[in-house]
Amino acid sequence: MPWNDPHTAAPSLWAWSDWSSGQEEEKNPQDSSNSERFSKSSKMRRNQQDSSNIPTGHYEYECSAAPLDASINGRRGMESFLLYRYRQEYGASTLCNFGRFHPRYRKSTNRKEGSRGGKLEADQKDNPAGGPSYPPLRAAEKPGEPGWMGLTWSGRETLVPEKIRNAPAGPGLYILIDSGSQEIMYIGQSGNCAKRLLDHSRKSWDGKELNFSFHALERTILPYHLKELENDLIGNFFELYRKAPEFQFRNNF
Repeated sequence: MPWNDPHTAAPSLWAWSDWSSGQEEEKNPQDSSNSERFSKSSKMRRNQQDSSNIPTGHYEYECSAAPLDASINGRRGMESFLLYRYRQEYGASTLCNFGRFHPRYRKSTNRKEGSRGGKLEADQKDNPAGGPSYPPLRAAEKPGEPGWMGLTWSGRETLVPEKIRNAPAGPGLYILIDSGSQEIMYIGQSGNCAKRLLDHSRKSWDGKELNFSFHALERTILPYHLKELENDLIGNFFELYRKAPEFQFRNNF
């Protein structure tokens, strides 16, 4: 399996291809070594938590590209929009975005850390990043409104520590709004919403005074689910305004 850098999708693409190659060998065991692999793989499938969620078939890859004359904000906003539209059309995310991974593989670390990923043993539990997608959010109301995307957003508060105490110390989605223009400046997610908002309150935000609003989520939600939902919000924002929020893709925020 390749390293997680320079491109984080490489290990996931490799895992799906390796899995599909194993499936082909199971269908056509040609020698004793393949037969032994077939036996082990069959045992693995019986022991894994949810084999019905693993797509079958042989995985080979092609690539396609399109020119896009845009700033970083516009380019990454368009990427979020395309992923959002994919989820809207197919009811699930792409297999190698948002930190999703094959359920029967562990992921390689970055090259510097030096831990190579690979297939899990038959008695090991599934990789939690290999579960199904969170259902896509459906467009409803406009960004910043109380029922945006079918969620229940809290009333707006000033982004200062004393107001952040009311935010959940658990998973949630949040938006940061310019108190003057009322425009959304940033869309985020966190496993600890209150802590993340507190971190944001310590930043300068180019001198803007910001308000925040949040939507609390169930504590059992997985990290890649949070990223899927965050992207749905960014994608819908981009769909309506043809731009991402001003601070969305600035590295220092």
